[in-house]
Amino acid sequence: SIVRGQIYVGGIVGESSGTFENCTNEADVIATNIHAGGIVASASSNDATITNCHNTGNIKGMAYVGGIAGSCFANVTNCTNTGDVEGSGTYGVGGIIGITTSQYSVTVKGCYNTGNITSTLKGYAYVGGIVGSFPNANARGTIEDCYNTGTVTADPTSSYCSGGLLGGGYGNIYDSFNTGTVIG
Repeated sequence: SIVRGQIYVGGIVGESSGTFENCTNEADVIATNIHAGGIVASASSNDATITNCHNTGNIKGMAYVGGIAGSCFANVTNCTNTGDVEGSGTYGVGGIIGITTSQYSVTVKGCYNTGNITSTLKGYAYVGGIVGSFPNANARGTIEDCYNTGTVTADPTSSYCSGGLLGGGYGNIYDSFNTGTVIG
């Protein structure tokens, strides 16, 4: 199955300020514009949480594209992505989260990605195995007890900010590892 739309396209829900627990998406998700996620395209409340959710579908969009959440204000715990994730626009393609908020600190804990994470953008891609971008120094994000085994790919001649765990931005990383190839 395929879930397809223009903006805010999610395997479970497009945009929400609610909590997600024990959710699974197996469908491919395609956004022709921004905000695409395996569980939620945009998790828009820092009071919410995303816990024990799993995505196996392939996720594709322009920017803010993630295996679990495209853009995310919520803390994410014990979630997994095994689908491939692809973005073609600026700022944020990740195995778990594409981009976090610039207002609140977000923690990603106990999560893993095995899917391939790709940005086709020539420019500021911010592509990471767990999180694409933590965008604000005043709201630093955290990656803890996470790992990535998928290949992370950005244009090797003209893209910026690629990493096995974090593409770029302001984040702290604890007790986590990457074994996937990083190109970019």
